[in-house]
Amino acid sequence: TPSLLPISLWEQLIDHARKLGMAPAHEWTVECNPATLSLEKARFLREQGVNRISLGVQSLDDRILDRLGRIHSRQAVFDSFDLLRQAGFDNINLDLMFGIPGQSLEIWNQTLTDALALESEHLACYELIFEEDTPLYLQLAAGSVRPDEDLDAAMYERLLERACEHGFIQYEIAN
Repeated sequence: TPSLLPISLWEQLIDHARKLGMAPAHEWTVECNPATLSLEKARFLREQGVNRISLGVQSLDDRILDRLGRIHSRQAVFDSFDLLRQAGFDNINLDLMFGIPGQSLEIWNQTLTDALALESEHLACYELIFEEDTPLYLQLAAGSVRPDEDLDAAMYERLLERACEHGFIQYEIAN
């Protein structure tokens, strides 16, 4: 996660990118974890020409965040979003996930309600993929969790409805 890097390493990285003619870019996105973002880091990135942040929210339910092994809390998402706005970012993406074991349609709908209330410029929503060598994959292999395709489809449909209501337009099918 790029937001883990201290500013001193960011300075080196950006210096090399500039020497290679890669920075600044028309759109320069940095992915951030809400738990590893500070106002100082957000301001630094904005001053260097980063003009889009992708915030790895995944869920706005603390139980689901725990299930995913995320190191941030629900509150950290709202705090980080506010920091990004304070730092001058006007192009923020929220990454969200659905189809997570233990995630009900009600929990997903509340995550959407809360995420949409932030009024970000973009949403990237992904159905959970059980990646090898992860705790969830091991639970799937052991049979202790099972995907629910009907629930996943209902979550996707709810996403389409809610996003459309808020003026979002789907432009890719990978997420």
